[in-house]
Amino acid sequence: MAGGSHLIRLLLLLSGVFEASDSRHVPPETNKTFISFAGSANVDSYLSKFPITLPEGIDPKNIHVTSVKIASCTDMEEKINLLNKQLQETTLHNSQRDEEAFELRRDVRLLKMQLATCSSTASAVTVSHQTQLYYQMKLLLETFDSDTFLNLKVIALTREVTTLQRRIELAANSTETEIRVLKNELQVKMNDLQAKKQQMEKRFSNSALILQIISLQNQIWDLEVEESRRGETVLQQDNRIAALQKQLDMKLRELRQQGDASSVMLEIISVYSKIAVTQRLISVHTEKSKANYTDYQMQMKQKAALLTKKILRLNREEGNTELTKEIFILQGEIGILRQMMVNAKTDHRLTELRVILEQGKSQQENLRKQLEETDFTQAQLIMKIIGMMREVREQQRDEQQQTTSTSQATVQPLLQAKEREYAKAQADIKELQRLLQEKSEECSGYEERYSHLKTEFKQKIAELNRTGDSKAALILNVINLHDELKTLRDLISTTKDPDRLSDLQRQLEEKGEELNSKTADMKRLIANPNIILSIIKLQQEIWYLQKRGINGTTRNKERELQTRVDGLISETNNKGDESIKLMLKIMTLQSQVGQLQKQLSDHHMVKSATVAQLQKDLSTKEKELQKYVDELNKENQENAQLIVTITDLNNRLRTLQEEKQSEGQTTSATITKLKKQLKIKEEEHLRDQVEMRALQNELNQTAAQCSSFGQKIQDLQNGLDEKLKKLQSESDSVTSLALQVSTLTLQQEELKRQLQNTDSEAKIQELQKQIEEKNNKLAEKTEELKARSAQPQRFLHIISLQTEIVKLVNVAANNTDYSKIRALQDHLNDLIEGIQDENSENTKLLFKVLTLQEEVARLKKQEESQSEAQLKKIKDLENELEDIRIQITEETLALDSSDLTFSNLSARITELHHKIKPLEVKISDLKDQHAENVAALQARLNLSKRQLQDSELQLKDADAKNFKLIMEIIDLREQLTKAQKQTSQAAGKNINELEQQLQTQQRENKKLENSNRALQNELNQTAAQCSSFGQKIQDLQNGLDEKLKKLQSESDSVTSLALQVSTLTLQQEELKRQLQNTDSEAKIQELQKQIEEKNNNLAEKTEELKARSAQPQRFLHIISLQTEIVKLMKVAANNTDYSKIRAMQDHLNDLIEGIQDENSENTKLLFKVLTLQEEVARLKKQEESQSEAQLKKIKDLENRLEDIRIQITEKTLALDSSDLTFSNLSARITELHHKIKPLEVKISDLKDQHAENVAALQARLNLSKRQLQDSELQLKDADAKNFKLIMEIIDLREQLTKAQKQTSQAAGKNINELEQQLQTQQRENKKLENSNRVLEDRLQQSKQNVENLQQQLLEKDAMLNRLQQQLEEKTTENNRLQDNCNNLQNEKNELAERLQGLQNQLSDVEDRTINANLQIGLDEKLKKLQNESNSVTSLALQVSTLTLQQEELKRQLQNTDSEAKIQELQKQIEEKNNNLAEKTEELKARSAQPQRFLHIISLQTEIVKLVNVAANNTDYSKIRAMQDHLNDLIEGIQDENSENTKLLFKVLTLQEEVARLKKQEESQSEAQLKKIKDLENELEDIRNQITEKTLALDSSDLTFSNLSARIMELHQKIKPLEVKISDLKDQHAENVAALQARLSLSKRQLQDSELQLKDADAKNFKLLMEIIDLREQLTKAQKQASQAAGKNINELEQQLQTQQRENKKLENSNRDLKQMLKELKMCCNDQNTLSEEQQRQLQVCQQDMDRLERQLQERDTSLKQLQQENQSLQNQLSNLEGRTIFTRKITLDPNTANPRIALSADYTEMSTAEEIQNVHDHQGRFDVVVAVLGDTGFSSGRHYWEVSVAGKSCYHLGMASESALRRGSISFNPTNGYWTIVKNKQGQYRAADNRPVQLTVQTQPLTLGILLDYKKGQVSFYDAGARSHIYSFQSQKFTDKIHPFINFCVEDTERRTPIVLLTPGSTDWIK
Repeated sequence: MAGGSHLIRLLLLLSGVFEASDSRHVPPETNKTFISFAGSANVDSYLSKFPITLPEGIDPKNIHVTSVKIASCTDMEEKINLLNKQLQETTLHNSQRDEEAFELRRDVRLLKMQLATCSSTASAVTVSHQTQLYYQMKLLLETFDSDTFLNLKVIALTREVTTLQRRIELAANSTETEIRVLKNELQVKMNDLQAKKQQMEKRFSNSALILQIISLQNQIWDLEVEESRRGETVLQQDNRIAALQKQLDMKLRELRQQGDASSVMLEIISVYSKIAVTQRLISVHTEKSKANYTDYQMQMKQKAALLTKKILRLNREEGNTELTKEIFILQGEIGILRQMMVNAKTDHRLTELRVILEQGKSQQENLRKQLEETDFTQAQLIMKIIGMMREVREQQRDEQQQTTSTSQATVQPLLQAKEREYAKAQADIKELQRLLQEKSEECSGYEERYSHLKTEFKQKIAELNRTGDSKAALILNVINLHDELKTLRDLISTTKDPDRLSDLQRQLEEKGEELNSKTADMKRLIANPNIILSIIKLQQEIWYLQKRGINGTTRNKERELQTRVDGLISETNNKGDESIKLMLKIMTLQSQVGQLQKQLSDHHMVKSATVAQLQKDLSTKEKELQKYVDELNKENQENAQLIVTITDLNNRLRTLQEEKQSEGQTTSATITKLKKQLKIKEEEHLRDQVEMRALQNELNQTAAQCSSFGQKIQDLQNGLDEKLKKLQSESDSVTSLALQVSTLTLQQEELKRQLQNTDSEAKIQELQKQIEEKNNKLAEKTEELKARSAQPQRFLHIISLQTEIVKLVNVAANNTDYSKIRALQDHLNDLIEGIQDENSENTKLLFKVLTLQEEVARLKKQEESQSEAQLKKIKDLENELEDIRIQITEETLALDSSDLTFSNLSARITELHHKIKPLEVKISDLKDQHAENVAALQARLNLSKRQLQDSELQLKDADAKNFKLIMEIIDLREQLTKAQKQTSQAAGKNINELEQQLQTQQRENKKLENSNRALQNELNQTAAQCSSFGQKIQDLQNGLDEKLKKLQSESDSVTSLALQVSTLTLQQEELKRQLQNTDSEAKIQELQKQIEEKNNNLAEKTEELKARSAQPQRFLHIISLQTEIVKLMKVAANNTDYSKIRAMQDHLNDLIEGIQDENSENTKLLFKVLTLQEEVARLKKQEESQSEAQLKKIKDLENRLEDIRIQITEKTLALDSSDLTFSNLSARITELHHKIKPLEVKISDLKDQHAENVAALQARLNLSKRQLQDSELQLKDADAKNFKLIMEIIDLREQLTKAQKQTSQAAGKNINELEQQLQTQQRENKKLENSNRVLEDRLQQSKQNVENLQQQLLEKDAMLNRLQQQLEEKTTENNRLQDNCNNLQNEKNELAERLQGLQNQLSDVEDRTINANLQIGLDEKLKKLQNESNSVTSLALQVSTLTLQQEELKRQLQNTDSEAKIQELQKQIEEKNNNLAEKTEELKARSAQPQRFLHIISLQTEIVKLVNVAANNTDYSKIRAMQDHLNDLIEGIQDENSENTKLLFKVLTLQEEVARLKKQEESQSEAQLKKIKDLENELEDIRNQITEKTLALDSSDLTFSNLSARIMELHQKIKPLEVKISDLKDQHAENVAALQARLSLSKRQLQDSELQLKDADAKNFKLLMEIIDLREQLTKAQKQASQAAGKNINELEQQLQTQQRENKKLENSNRDLKQMLKELKMCCNDQNTLSEEQQRQLQVCQQDMDRLERQLQERDTSLKQLQQENQSLQNQLSNLEGRTIFTRKITLDPNTANPRIALSADYTEMSTAEEIQNVHDHQGRFDVVVAVLGDTGFSSGRHYWEVSVAGKSCYHLGMASESALRRGSISFNPTNGYWTIVKNKQGQYRAADNRPVQLTVQTQPLTLGILLDYKKGQVSFYDAGARSHIYSFQSQKFTDKIHPFINFCVEDTERRTPIVLLTPGSTDWIK
């Protein structure tokens, strides 16, 4: 290579090259060199920074560089600087966060230590935390080997040495082992420290100075620790610390002057220390200042209260000089205290300390920056290490404080806690007494403040009157009087004191009179008093809502009221007196500001987001308030301030009244509560004393018992330790080492268990020491085992498993636990078997012995515990069996002593006997099972014992020397474990005894719990059943989804697509049903998410079906019908429902038959299979439900028949035993006999009918099944490939439907069972009541005598008089209720009329908008046709269309009353007349048959007019005749010159005929169904009357003949009605079928005619059809307008009819009541009958009276329903405006357009001009932004407009506030009044929100729709073409008009596309 020439090309990427983080300490490599370049200085500087490594053996001198190419990134330096700046900012931020985290960690640590102190584990917490910190700090210190890190290591080691020395000093009472361990650790640390110091001396020349600095810093830290140990709170820094700090600062300056790099780091440590000291001093001063301030404040309150009392006393004793002197003294003391409070708040020392702290932090920040400039990475680590050192010192300090503050006494925790509670109870008693005293004296302050404010208010009002502003003063007076009246009413409603109530009533009357007087003055002096009074009333309501508290409901109400107030204020016009309007506005704003401030004061109850919003609202309202105050100052400079002051005083008075009222209500309750609390505390005090003595005695006993157990355990532990030491000394094998590790592990786990279960602080410390010792030993032995054994991991795993088994055995409670133990045992045995012993080791045998010994112990425990559990079960069952036998004995004794309840008791005895046998069998089985389990455990136990013996013998043979010692150790382990268990058992002995007592008590209570247990079991079964159903449904759903996916992947046919759409529709409907029936929020959210997913899938599949199928609408109609049938089937309850289903099924079958499959599709067969399968399921359900209903009817009738026979038997018995009531009883028996025969006939008829229905359903079901099988076979033949998969999907659908039904049925099963039980119980009760009545009658008859009869007669006379009086009162009440009903009905009618008026107005607006849009479109199409075609055909179409429009305008003219509307319509009619005349003349001139054409058009018009008013068959017959005549005329047309007029008129006529037939079908169906419904309602009313009168018949004997006659009369009306309903239904079905046939024919003819017209005139066909379609749409829109106008009238008429039916029922009820009243009076007048008969009649009267009361209650219920309906109408009235979307074509405002914008003539298109236009400089014009506003602004309602952006590569549009900035540069966001979206030239979309939002759109919108919802504060953007939502600005607050806004984006193309405003289409799709 020598002498060679080489070309080196260097690509230098400066951003990718960085030096090592600590290059100063990396020695330079010898084979690196730097290439220099003589030329450019910049290149030289670049190259000098990059070392180039050459391969070994190459001399750089032999390399000749001929050229160097440098590709540098010139902008990287700026980026690096920027990144460095960001890095520094982030570092600063992280440093601040670390500081905050340090403080938080310290607080957390202190809390943990306080908590740990309560549980006596503080030292463990501290040691653990310190150990963790030391470990982390050690790792960080080892990161670098630099000089700075060496200094840090020395500092850290010095602190550790100091800490260890202190611990050794404090460990005087510790064991020698502990002290030795500490000394060893100290020695190690000192050696490390010495080594580091020597290393420093070698590296640094000034090491001695650095060591002095470190020593001084440590001395300072030691003094701080000593100070904290003393626990003193000092306000000044210790003098010794200050002196040392001064020396330290001098040394640091000296080091810094020497230029040592370590000086910065040492200074940072010193500054950290000074900052910590300063912060502690600040904390102490702050606490002291707060304490002093609180103390002074309390003293001042006491003095102020005393001063108030003395002043009040002085008012009564004016001449008392001594009292005056005392008042002066108190005033002086209060002044001194106030000054002291001020001084406490402004502590000068605290201010100085804060200044020092800020200086220290500033110095710390500067030093940190200096450190980072040297090496950023190391600086971060150094700061982190310093922080950790600081945290360790703080921990030590806190530990010292905690240790000082913690009591050293080790009194038992329970007794100690009770003593604390005792002391606390005494303190609470004193505090409650003090609070009681304070509360008793607190009420006087409110009266005085209120009186002062009231006086000031009156003075200000008088001053305002003097200035001449009497109107404002009058209004303010009225407002104040309203407030006072409201307060007085509230006080009256809560006051119970009669004297106080009388005084308040008097004040109320006086204030009322004063208010009336002021109101009259207002009406006389002020122009619009009613508006102002309305404002005051509404403001009162707002204040009342605010007083109640704001929630979601009241907030909306408050906003609504505030809006109304603002609207009324804006309407106020006081003839130039603007100050009143401003005053009212200021008053309302003051109220709003006060309310917002109150809400913010309760910020802890409000979410953070709400707080921010409240602050924003408060700021806005304050600015607005200030604005109006300024305006008032301008308007009324003289009185403005006075008015504002008065309004503020009024608000303060109101607030004080509320406080006073609230305080008055709560004071008495508070005093009562405090008295109760005082009494409770005193009782608790006495109870605690008794309990403390009992606990002390129990504690002494437990301590003695624990002492004996503890001594035993300690002896065993000592023995085990000695044996282990002996084994360690005698044997050095791996076997003995493994035994030691195993034993230590076992001991360690036991100590941890004890630590968890103890609360004694001393015991915890002792256990922690022992655990630490065991840990050290265990770690030592484990390391030794790892070093010496070939299988250490196996041994440790075995020991770990043994430990786990021991722990699990201690808590094992059931077979599951023992199974786990058995599995672990097997795994353990496998591990032991895998041990490979070497060098004569016996580890395998040792572990075998240990394992087997533990297994033997475990099996014994398992046998004992399982035996105990099984014996307990057996005992419980035996107790239950004994209880049953005792119940049988008791019931048998009761059976012998009672004849009446023989059947019931015998049934119960039999039931109990049936329970005995199962229990005996169960007990026997349990005993057998117990014996088997015991035998199995015994066998395993014996086997383990034999294996243990064998293993011990093998171990003895293998290691005879150590065998005995090993076995002694193993035995001691076992004894120790047993002793520890005995300790736990002894500790729990009392618990076991209590548990036994509890079990005994539970057995006593078991009888009462039997019923609850049964119900609980039933509930659990139901829950389990529901769970299983839910899982089953989920599994089926998953299976169905999988099959659908599989079908989708395997088959791409329309058939599979239709199946998917059908299945998704079914799933969607089921999810919606579940959503309606659930109340769980989580379940609702889950279902909504699933529904959304299904909607998306369904929409996707539907679109695919529409795209691929030739008959998509038919398929979707079929699927819709299937869904409707399924939904109707779920709620079907009677024959009417099933008839509807049958009709829908027939229609569905017709649709399926009309499917024309193409391309080997099988959609028709698929739908057939689906439909037939659903029909089979439906018929089965129908058969089941109808059978159940009919059998229930039969059962009810049979029960009724049985009741009648029982009554006959009872009354026959009564007849034999009584002679007095023979005639009455015999009449009643005869009456009952008459009822039997009709009931038997009815039951027989029902049974026959039931059999016929079942047979008919069975026949239909069999037919459907056969059809289903045939369809499945056809489908299989047609599509064998996918048949199986399709059928699986269909079967899964069916299974899923069944599972869902089963879930619902299971949910209702228990309800039905309970209802049946209730009915059975009611029948039993009824029988018992009848029997009791008979017995009572007989008993009463036997006790009667003549004297009692006379006395009873007199009593009954008086009672009858009272009843007559009550009846009269009830009659009066009934009349009053009737009047209320009538009044409510009138109010309802008025509301309905108002609602109808509003709806008509809204309908008119909508109709005009829609009709105008359609009319414009139609006119445009007609013009286009006229331009493109000059044929007679097009001329005839124009004449026809103009005639149709003319007639519609005439119809509108007849139906309007508005003068403006009439003029507008007349103008339009005149224009249409002119156009029509012109076209008619042209038609006559050009056509050969003009008269025929005009006749045809005339006939079409007549038919349309007649169709609009057709109401019956006569009208439709006339239309049919005219239609036939019209067809004849059309057929006679002779077209010439390729004209198509005949085809055109055919299409028009057929299209109108199709629409007419549809309307006819709908109207006739509606009319006939209404007739049927009316007749069914009439029939239902008759049946209800029969039921009511039958009930009255049973309860009254007096009116039997009248009621029975009326019942028979009603019965005779039923049959004709049923026949009439059946005939109407049949007639309706025939009419519908006929109309359907005609409609289908007309549709086919229409399709044929359209095809012929297309063939004949292909050029104009599309345009002609568009015009015809627009005609049809216009006609439909006009009809919809009429229908919408009449819709609410029909609804109100229906409501009126319903109400009339209700009134009719009430009238019938009134008639019955009057009749009963008359009969009761007749009954009461009959005084001469026998006393026995009077008694019976009196009972009947009482029953009738009860029935009357019930009916009156029903009246009340009806009244409430009417009120609810009225409320509903009012809500509907208030919400009507918010539901309508107003659409219109927007025009642009030229006065706002930028001069560069060019607008079209109609202001609907905008583009940019090449030059600036000469336009008027309007103040609202955009001057910089190329934008324009819409001409119309909106201040209420919902408004929608559309704009075309097709072809635009960029745009910016939306809505803007009228007050938004338009001049200069504009920031577009909602804050500035702009709500817009932007598409930039890169095709990206974003919403210009306060934080810009990136938008994602699926397709590029061609037409944008913008919707403004002013009330909701929402602006939404839509893709109008795709009908999809893009983005919404929500929760905005609109205050002025909102205008459409467009900002024109200038495109980079030659041809710039304009922005065009469009006429909006339908908005039905907008949610």
